Amino acid sequence: MNWAEQVKNSHGWDAATRKLMLAGKALPILDEQDRSDSHYIEGCESPVWLKVSIDEQSDQVSIEAYSPGKIVRGLLQLVIEPLQGQPVQTFCNFDLLMYISELGLTRLLSPSRNNGVLKVIERLRALQRSLGSC
Repeated sequence: MNWAEQVKNSHGWDAATRKLMLAGKALPILDEQDRSDSHYIEGCESPVWLKVSIDEQSDQVSIEAYSPGKIVRGLLQLVIEPLQGQPVQTFCNFDLLMYISELGLTRLLSPSRNNGVLKVIERLRALQRSLGSC
């Protein structure tokens, strides 16, 4: 079962929070050199960096992210999980807002954390729009 399903199927805030922290441990750590202003996302409760790259040979999307906050790292893992390693066209067609809505995260998160998740999604959606093949 993927991390999103584990969090979604958690019973209660405590169980979901534990799953989020475990998911955060599974998030590959973004190299220090990539924690630059160009990858920084403004408006999140904790500092967040997000780097998206596309392998031109395989046409697959690679997403790396980092935050010092354990729960925020878990949230990043949930957002990234369905997109990681996908072909560009799949990445472009993925409805992030619907995905987050289906997870029911708003019931678990404070307004400021929900806002941070939306900032990450805004960055990914901007990238979806900017790709010529989308």
